[in-house]
Amino acid sequence: LIARGTEDDKGAIATALYAMKAIKDQGITLDNRIELMIYLAEESDWGPLEEFMKSYQQPKYAVTIDASYPVVVAEKGWSLIAPTFNATSAQTGVYVSELSGGAFKSQIPEDASVVLHNADTALVSKLKHAASALNAVEFNFSEQADGVVISVKGLSAHSSEPESGVNAIAYLAEVFKGVELENNSDGQTIAFINQLIGLDIHGKQFGDIAYEHDFMGPMTVAPTLIERDGNELTLAVNLRRPMGKDEALLRTQIDTALSNWQLRNNVTLSGVDVVIGTPMLLDSAPHAQALLDIFKHFTGDQEAGFVSIGGGTNAKLFDNAVSFGPSMPGKRYTGHSEHEFITLEQLKLNLKMYTAMMIKLGNM
Repeated sequence: LIARGTEDDKGAIATALYAMKAIKDQGITLDNRIELMIYLAEESDWGPLEEFMKSYQQPKYAVTIDASYPVVVAEKGWSLIAPTFNATSAQTGVYVSELSGGAFKSQIPEDASVVLHNADTALVSKLKHAASALNAVEFNFSEQADGVVISVKGLSAHSSEPESGVNAIAYLAEVFKGVELENNSDGQTIAFINQLIGLDIHGKQFGDIAYEHDFMGPMTVAPTLIERDGNELTLAVNLRRPMGKDEALLRTQIDTALSNWQLRNNVTLSGVDVVIGTPMLLDSAPHAQALLDIFKHFTGDQEAGFVSIGGGTNAKLFDNAVSFGPSMPGKRYTGHSEHEFITLEQLKLNLKMYTAMMIKLGNM
């Protein structure tokens, strides 16, 4: 089945409904009540659900079906660094304009483009040569009357797994390394990406912010979206942070890196939005082992264990929620991409495991 939502998350919701129907049709008795809660704004606004949870009685066992197998007991915190650039230049030298890329903040961008102006033949040849060495993406150079349009085709992916995609914005900036551009908004944005992010996905160039956790792994850092409002450009840099570093320290390190970059480049950002999300680690949930046993039974994988993910789900709003599927370990995650799909075999396997999960937890 090829469609947005087949893996994240409509496929899992439909599967859960069929599991509930199967239990009802078979007349299986349960000691506990099973509720399927469907929330429609997990990607954009948790506020309404947070308000609902103030009066909702916490369940005995909570499971989200918006992540992966075997059993997710840890989630990184969704975080954001979004600098805004607003500068003009004389446009007498080499400069760029119409910089664009990305679709939304939680997706590794598949497309990015920019228009290059006042570039001689030698510079264009230099850029083409640099692009030819970046064979993970597809570059296109199109000469027009007012400049050269440079576009990049990468591979979209969920930004919680930047290693699963190919970041078109990062690669577009990369081709301009060593090229002196005029200091307008577009040029500043490219310089920012090259100097503080590059092609690395762990923030190693961004001052001292990089760190990792023994179980949850490293923090990931990815430029995901460029938004334009007149001459203003805002770059969204999506971070997924694990346990292991105090929020105040991380915020200070971000502020220091931004201040140092502005001083080095004689740039004054017109604004910066910084959001530091809270990671979750819940390895003592009373039902986690039962879910792991179900996964082992239906897959035959006796070496399976608890895992951590880079994504953030509504599990964080429940007292003891863990995640169970629908994505399989060792297979490329296709949610949040134009290539999203789920196989019929996986759909059937999910149905078996979700039915078993409901029966098991329904009688615990």
